[in-house]
Amino acid sequence: MSHPFLVPLTVTATGKLRGEKGRTPQIQSGTHWYVLSDAGTELSAEFEAVLQREAASRPDIGIFYVDHRFRSGEVPDLRPEFDLTMLLAYDYIGLPIAVHANVLAKLHADAILHGPAFSYALLLQAVRAGIPIGRIAQLLATREKRYPQVPREDRQRVIKDWLGQDHVRFELKPGIPSYALQLRRIEELPPVTLCIPTRQGRTPGDDSAKESRPFITGLLETIARLDYPMDRLRVIVGDDLADGSAYADKPWPFELTRVVTPPSARRTVQLCKEDEPALAIEPDRADRADER
Repeated sequence: MSHPFLVPLTVTATGKLRGEKGRTPQIQSGTHWYVLSDAGTELSAEFEAVLQREAASRPDIGIFYVDHRFRSGEVPDLRPEFDLTMLLAYDYIGLPIAVHANVLAKLHADAILHGPAFSYALLLQAVRAGIPIGRIAQLLATREKRYPQVPREDRQRVIKDWLGQDHVRFELKPGIPSYALQLRRIEELPPVTLCIPTRQGRTPGDDSAKESRPFITGLLETIARLDYPMDRLRVIVGDDLADGSAYADKPWPFELTRVVTPPSARRTVQLCKEDEPALAIEPDRADRADER
């Protein structure tokens, strides 16, 4: 059975799908798209043409959402680009959404079990299935008022189901705004030790980058900006010069340890820690490599 490119469906307040004349539709795979809207939302005349263009130019996207205008002429409701962290915090996408037929056929049976949170569950299930979600930055829907978010308690249940067995590793609790949620890890992140061999000294005759800042300084600055608890991070730097003032005297947010091995004394240096596997570094190889 062939379908038009765009098949409109209504999502009821209880999360049911309804087609023409209020009938329950039969969701079928194919190359067509379903547009899911709540009652009272009006799609613009160019919705289908814009969706065709976007689907052709972005074939990886399985679900599109659009910006909204209001009949009262208020400031339009513009959606941000897709952001999973933001979606977990609150239901900022809402309806309408355009869903590829293959995606809806695959996901709707499980999503519909979440009742009023159907559209929210559909989005998170798409993320779990690796289906990209994209925004069409155009005013293609007209509403009477702002889309009502799925209630926070319903979203909590959806997120817990989405996390599966991993939900025991997270704490899900209300955010600062009354409608928001925050998801935090329960367990602490493990301690990490980074071992970095470096060479500040230059080989005879090498006058390049005499005035340049050592690479190790920039590397440590990059590590300091990582999104990782600095109190769980230790950095061991193997250097060939006793003078480490280029980086060692700075107040780093992590623990920094220097191991100095003069060139004349270099052989094979082992950096190890009790109860941890040893890391063998061969400075003779490093001697033949330029400072990165």
